[in-house]
Amino acid sequence: MTATLLVTAQAGPAGKVSTESELDCAGFGDGTVKGLSEAEKKFLCEVRGYSSFYDDGGIEGWQDAPDQVVVTQGHHLCRVATRHGGDTGAPAVRDAPHGPLARALGTLCPAVARWQEQEGARQTAEEAAYRAAKDKACARHRPHRPKIKPVRQGRATMWTEFWTISGWEEGYEGTVPDLVEELVGSERGGLAIWAADEIGHACVTVESYRRRPPLEIKGWDEVVEVGYDSPSSALTLSDGNGKTPDRPDDRGARRVPGAGTPARAQARLPGAGPA
Repeated sequence: MTATLLVTAQAGPAGKVSTESELDCAGFGDGTVKGLSEAEKKFLCEVRGYSSFYDDGGIEGWQDAPDQVVVTQGHHLCRVATRHGGDTGAPAVRDAPHGPLARALGTLCPAVARWQEQEGARQTAEEAAYRAAKDKACARHRPHRPKIKPVRQGRATMWTEFWTISGWEEGYEGTVPDLVEELVGSERGGLAIWAADEIGHACVTVESYRRRPPLEIKGWDEVVEVGYDSPSSALTLSDGNGKTPDRPDDRGARRVPGAGTPARAQARLPGAGPA
């Protein structure tokens, strides 16, 4: 039989559970805990949920464990993670009895902090490459050729995590219109256009006109037109990343606010040919 004995330097009473203020988790300099390094204090703050803006309650089963026990187990898990390149997803780390502490281990363990930084950079690069590929795919689409010349025409690859891309006029931000035929909806000062099944992107073209453009049916899978009540004739369409088509408003087009301004959405579904 093999037994492992885990010990640590005395950092206060053996059963001490330091409070948020004692650990100085808020960073106001009022911490009173002695015998712990700054990294160990930060680790305890993370484990107990004191560092979370949303107060998530910390790591289940460890919030009320004594400081000495949490720190000791953290250092032991750090050594295990270090042997696996700092990867907290390695089975030896993830499946360890104290594996849940890995969630906070980056504050205590240099190897884990390095791995998290490298993994974050890899994910960022991967996401950037994915978005760039979608930008190129949208750029390959033949530009829309309207039957009459628009005052403005803007194009963009736009992203959504909540089904729709929205546009608002100043003072009407947050309006959530109901969609007509699950494609486009409007309320005074607000417009919503379906873009993806929950999460995804759409190749968006926005056009503004001085007069109502002819209705186009050929080459489109769905066409829906709704009335739009415009308080200022200056609508900005943007996605969750703040991206907007070039000059997406209708300044200089219809300078007459009111309910007479139509909004038309035309959708070409994946696999459909160009219009």
